[in-house]
Amino acid sequence: MSVFVGRESELTALREALEAAVQGVGSLVLVSGEAGIGKTSLVQHLVSEGREQGALFLSGHCYDLTTPPPYGLWLELTDRYRPEGDLPDLPEVLKRDTGVADVTNQLALFEIARDFFHSLAQIQPLILVLEDVHWADEASLNLLRYLARHLEGHRILLIVIYRDDEVTRGHPLFALLPALIRESQAGRIELVRFTRADVLALVSERRELPAAEQERLVDYLLAHAEGHPLFTVEVLRTLEQNRFIFRDEDGWRLADLSQVPLPSLVLQVIEGRMAQLGDESRYYLEVAAVIGHQVPLDVWTHVAGMSDDELLAVLRRAVELHLLEPETDENVVSFVHALTRQALYENILPPQRRLWHRLIAEKLVASPDPDPDAISYHFQRAGDDRAIDWLICSGNRAEAVWALQTASQRFDSAQALMAHDESRTEMRGWLLFRLARTIRFTGHERALACLQKAERIGEVVSNRTLAIAAAAERGFVYSGRPSDALDEVTNALDEYDRLSAEEWEANTAPYLKLFELNPELEYVGYERHLRVVIESRRTLIMRLLANTGQFHRSLELR
Repeated sequence: MSVFVGRESELTALREALEAAVQGVGSLVLVSGEAGIGKTSLVQHLVSEGREQGALFLSGHCYDLTTPPPYGLWLELTDRYRPEGDLPDLPEVLKRDTGVADVTNQLALFEIARDFFHSLAQIQPLILVLEDVHWADEASLNLLRYLARHLEGHRILLIVIYRDDEVTRGHPLFALLPALIRESQAGRIELVRFTRADVLALVSERRELPAAEQERLVDYLLAHAEGHPLFTVEVLRTLEQNRFIFRDEDGWRLADLSQVPLPSLVLQVIEGRMAQLGDESRYYLEVAAVIGHQVPLDVWTHVAGMSDDELLAVLRRAVELHLLEPETDENVVSFVHALTRQALYENILPPQRRLWHRLIAEKLVASPDPDPDAISYHFQRAGDDRAIDWLICSGNRAEAVWALQTASQRFDSAQALMAHDESRTEMRGWLLFRLARTIRFTGHERALACLQKAERIGEVVSNRTLAIAAAAERGFVYSGRPSDALDEVTNALDEYDRLSAEEWEANTAPYLKLFELNPELEYVGYERHLRVVIESRRTLIMRLLANTGQFHRSLELR
């Protein structure tokens, strides 16, 4: 399909943004529309033109049915960077698994990323494309917002692609979009479905049918694809492959379409194409669908039990049918469309899916550099309690790079699974304490509820340190309303003063184990840090008492 069909004005807008960027007027452009509407095709055409003008192109993707690591969108983008000629080396902190946690604070990381992209743009114009941002992690969105404010005066065109029908109220991107438009004067391109004129232009471009048959084909496509570009192209391709559009001695002709078992939805179109694979190949593709949008070949062959010859045969056929496509990394392939993977995944029996998820997780655990995000995702889907420790590992890693939203999600999932295992009750209490600390600024009531649960657990398992820490933390969460928990917090601090060194050491052992799950992260002095947390709450309560005229009570806490 020509990218110009139904997209002339949108392409013109992108060209104007690129021309401005080449002249040093950087900008952000938001490209939105439903799945399969042609967002990526439009942008890819613009990127091709930009490369011809000497622009450097980098892209990052997000994927459904996966658990992305913090800054995963940007890490994929920097993974694709290859310095050539005068281009600078990639800073260590922007390399996957090498140094993000070494930066002293989030702003420092953001400034390094900003300076790196600015340095690239000084050498040649830069096109940055972020795809499927509706699936991005919170940390990636934060970095996007920061960089979008620093494009002016630089030869950078930043294009963000997302599905607007996925961005509902409560979605992180829902609140971010107005801020991007306000702060960065972002351009907006909203792609809509084909009109009749667009479908007619598409049909005319592909086949020279007689006028009457051309109109009949357009009517059929509009009825079955409803103007959806991907649906339209896929239905048309299937008609061609099954010779309902054929050529005789008089030219191209259209067969009787009244009995064509063609779908009106793209998932059914994809099902028709997958039927050409055969049962064995489809089985292998179903395994790939469980692995993810991107499929590492070693994991795929291990779980599916494929030989090298079988792998090559499946790959060759799947690429021919536009189901899979190779990546720049020769050890990875990807699904062409997310809906292809979805069609396969949803047709697998749940017990089979769970088994494959478990095998995938076990294979990833055995890899040289296991990814906690991917492993915890697959163990969760498998209903395997081994997800708990990997969720905590993932949360620790996210917290270490200030991605608190991601950390809180991982901790919350882990503590929910722990609720069914009495042997983990004490550790669950400490995890609830940590969860409350990650959400204390963004989820006030939820943080209080977590601390109350942690305190009750501390009392049930006779861990006074846990109960004291949770009660003292409430003083911080309640800082806007000091009268709500003042007596409880001061009592907790009195209890803290009576703790022996032996009791402290025994009580904090489960707390320290939460951090020991990530030996690669340097959580130095966390036992001491817990004391600092509690002591800081003492200082806060003293200040609150003094501010409300209770000077004697304030002095008693010294």
